[in-house]
Amino acid sequence: MKQETIVVVRPTELLMHVNRKENGEVQLESCEGKFLQIVLEALRIQYEIVVSKDMIFQEPLPDGNFTGMVGMVQRAEADLTTSYLPRQEIRSNAVEFSMPYKLEELTFITPKRGNIKSYLALLQVFDTTTWIGICIVLILMSILLAKFKGSVWYNLFKLLGTVVGQSSNIGNGSCKILLIAWFLFTLLISLSYSVTLLSHIIQPTKVAPIRTFHELSRAVKSGDHKLYAMETHIPFFFLILEKRI
Repeated sequence: MKQETIVVVRPTELLMHVNRKENGEVQLESCEGKFLQIVLEALRIQYEIVVSKDMIFQEPLPDGNFTGMVGMVQRAEADLTTSYLPRQEIRSNAVEFSMPYKLEELTFITPKRGNIKSYLALLQVFDTTTWIGICIVLILMSILLAKFKGSVWYNLFKLLGTVVGQSSNIGNGSCKILLIAWFLFTLLISLSYSVTLLSHIIQPTKVAPIRTFHELSRAVKSGDHKLYAMETHIPFFFLILEKRI
């Protein structure tokens, strides 16, 4: 007598439904069920449908085994299974995968974020790198001017005054090139800041939205967001994080 192929399934609403008739015939329904039925009929094999014991997809255990349908195939309690099982290295070490038969795009939605607070907008006119560059130039210029006149702190405060548009008597005639370069620099920075700040006032800047799954993961870990997902999509989150998308 030819041995039957044990096929393990997990009944899931809208995806997999097992209908056992009075004569013992098993009819698979819903999208995943009908797909599996077609595959089994095309293979022309004798098979027996069994339901997963613990009714979960799969979870790795500390000893390297799995629960759920993957665990049953791994322990030779079943010969094959089909479902939303993204291929991961940890599962590939336990069972063999066929070629994927379906590609599914996964996205998420988050609450619409508001505007940046007004006092933060004053600092976010420039990015962090630009602010650091301005501070470095300011300190270096103060050190250079201190060789001609005054102390570093004296020149630092004088240069800060020129940045905000205050006239200051800094340096002397022997450092004209430095002063010309500095005034051109402050003119460029002042105009850039004024124009950018005006655009922020006309159109307030929005808080940057969460765009990737890693940003979502950090937001959930920080407690800013809570994640709600269908059980069938949970394996995809682990796959996406594993591939660092």
